[in-house]
Amino acid sequence: MNAGANSIKLTSVEYGCSTQPFTEKLPAAPEEPEAPLPSLTADTTTIVAGGTINLIGEDFAEGTPVDFELRSTPVDLGSAVADEDGVVVFAAVVPASTPAGEHELVAIFDEGTEISVPITVTAAAAVVTPTASPAGTPAAGLADTGFESTGLALGGLTAVLLGVGALVAMSIRRRTAITRG
Repeated sequence: MNAGANSIKLTSVEYGCSTQPFTEKLPAAPEEPEAPLPSLTADTTTIVAGGTINLIGEDFAEGTPVDFELRSTPVDLGSAVADEDGVVVFAAVVPASTPAGEHELVAIFDEGTEISVPITVTAAAAVVTPTASPAGTPAAGLADTGFESTGLALGGLTAVLLGVGALVAMSIRRRTAITRG
């Protein structure tokens, strides 16, 4: 029988008898469905350095260990195992030191098989920390409004204290005048 054929031809030979060839069609062998290849998706394609991106892998064999890397320069992000449905869920933290630009998130399984998702990493927002500065000089990162409030505050405090002193003096004079009179 030829490979791929689905019929067979039998011929019987008996001594002294003539026989006719017999051909029988055989049922076709059932085709096994091809297992889908594993796939990887991300919940976003743009991420800020230091942020978290959620990865979902599907169609893995149950129990398959999957390692994750961030690439331009490979950085190990961790690993996960496929569940009974062949699904792998992984929250990948993109290191804050990752340079802005195009990168790939890679899933590695079955002794080196890889699938990947392209991502774009954007720079994290710069954090400005104010520093101490001499009086009259604006601190780094703060605007100079041109208004110096220290003198005004001291002047206001002096006026309040003088007012309290005047009230005390008047109260003492009244008491003295009432007791004498």
